[in-house]
Amino acid sequence: MPQLCPSMWMLYYVIVTFVLYSMMTMIYFMNINNSNYSENLNLKNKTISNLSYLSVSSVFKSAL
Repeated sequence: MPQLCPSMWMLYYVIVTFVLYSMMTMIYFMNINNSNYSENLNLKNKTISNLSYLSVSSVFKSAL
């Protein structure tokens, strides 16, 4: 993995944060439209934690 200049790192982190934020807002609006809110909440929380873990691990893998 070649070394990235700081502006590239900044852009990369901004993109990752934006993707996570958009996914969370999408899930939030889906929850508003759902009638069985509490049933889906556990699954949604699990999905959010898995996606955030995957993005963080990909950041660390590219940093190494």
